[in-house]
Amino acid sequence: MAENWLYVTYAHTHWQLILFRDGRRRHAQMSPFAVYLTDAEMADLAAYYAAQTPRPRPVEVAAVRAAAGRPLDFDYLLKRRVATRRRRRATSTAC
Repeated sequence: MAENWLYVTYAHTHWQLILFRDGRRRHAQMSPFAVYLTDAEMADLAAYYAAQTPRPRPVEVAAVRAAAGRPLDFDYLLKRRVATRRRRRATSTAC
């Protein structure tokens, strides 16, 4: 299932369990588990996960640290974009 399972809807979870049970989706741990589930059990599991509420993140990023990181991130992306353009130009002129 999705790593961030708290945001998955009832219908999505139920459908994925059906796919695992029927063999249309395979996973080493989920497939053997889903084979023995009844339709009612699948519906109950999907309802349980759909009813969960996400916990707040335990750590908040300080505004000062976030502001300091923004210019660094922008510089990195700009350098990467320039490098990609140079590579494309070199490749297109070599042909």
